[in-house]
Amino acid sequence: MDLKYEPKEIEKEAIRIVKSEVTNWENGTTNVTDDVAFEMRNVVKQCRKNYYGIFNKPTDYMGFDKVFHTLTKESVQIVSKAEDQDSKDMDVIAKNPNSMGSANIWRYIIKDWIENESFGEQMDYDTFMRALDGTVVRKFWKTYNYKLKKEVIATRNVDLLNIYIDPNADTLQDVPFIERGIFTVSNIKSSYKKKWINLEYIKGTKNPQSYKDLDKDFKSEVPYVDVFERWGEIPLYLITGKDDDKDTYVEGVIIISGLFDNPVVHKIMKNTNKFGVK
Repeated sequence: MDLKYEPKEIEKEAIRIVKSEVTNWENGTTNVTDDVAFEMRNVVKQCRKNYYGIFNKPTDYMGFDKVFHTLTKESVQIVSKAEDQDSKDMDVIAKNPNSMGSANIWRYIIKDWIENESFGEQMDYDTFMRALDGTVVRKFWKTYNYKLKKEVIATRNVDLLNIYIDPNADTLQDVPFIERGIFTVSNIKSSYKKKWINLEYIKGTKNPQSYKDLDKDFKSEVPYVDVFERWGEIPLYLITGKDDDKDTYVEGVIIISGLFDNPVVHKIMKNTNKFGVK
């Protein structure tokens, strides 16, 4: 039996905020002059088309296949190779003789972390994506490593086409930041069973979209759901429920699944990072 989700007033406001920002920032329009503006989302798409050699229309007016020279593939590969960094060349050097002992210890600790996290491969991928798209975003979070039996820092690259942010901002820390991710429903329910609320109301689809504005979807035999994770200032009202706090803002997190199909709020909380870092 399908359960029907009835959001509370606070949850309705959270859904409105995230949906509004995603809609407003979807194209990433930034003005260069009074008469010229770029839609950064389309710029990223064009960069990838130029690299992989993709036409909007693959055939000409006579019906023949077009031959596309990969305009940027060579330059991207040259930049990637020139900036390639080998993790084995990373070292810890003591600034004075008294630190040589601790430097030796940290050298092995850091190299072990680099190996466990495939840090060298991740840097190579970031270098490639920066040369391809023009910039790169990497996410860090704490997770439990069952092999090492301790909490560790995990990291991964975030696809620019699944990011929603004011394109005129200087840094990600200046404005709200929204990331869209695709997960299987079973993965969400098992991984966040004791961390998120309203998991029983999630409704997935077997025809998910890799990107929100992608016309084509991919077929799956298991249901997927998109999850929007928003970091940035939120009204304190969303946490306290007090009307007096509607004009007071704090750094916080909002997590919603199925934002444009079947929106369900799973988390609203203050950002617990003592520096307010997203």
